[in-house]
Amino acid sequence: MSNLSSFETDLRAIQALNLQDSRAVMAGDIDTIISQWTEDFVVLPAAGPIVRGRVANAENAERGRDQLEASEPVEYTVEFEEIEVHGDYAYEWGVPTAAACDPAEAEIPLRTVES
Repeated sequence: MSNLSSFETDLRAIQALNLQDSRAVMAGDIDTIISQWTEDFVVLPAAGPIVRGRVANAENAERGRDQLEASEPVEYTVEFEEIEVHGDYAYEWGVPTAAACDPAEAEIPLRTVES
C-alpha cells in the first residue's frame, strides 16, 4: 500500500502529464499535445483575447501546424505558478517559455515565446 496521500498521488499524475506535454512539444507532436486538453482548457495569451475550450485552442494549434513542423524546438519550459486539486478536479496555470529554430540554421532561434 502506498504511503502517498490522495493529493500527492494526484500531484504526481499532473506532473507526469506535464512531462508528457513537454516531450510532445519538443517532439513537435501537435496531435499528442491537443489530445491532452480538456473541454474547459483555457489559454491566456500575452497579447490577444482569451482562448476558451478545447475546440478553439485546437483550431489555433492547427493554424500553427505548418510553422511548427517547419521549425525545430530547442527549448520548452513552463514555470507553474499554481496547481490546485479539489476532489475530482484540478487546475494549473503557469508561464511557458519556448524557443525554436530553423533546422537549416540550427544556431539561430526563430522565436522565443514568453507569455
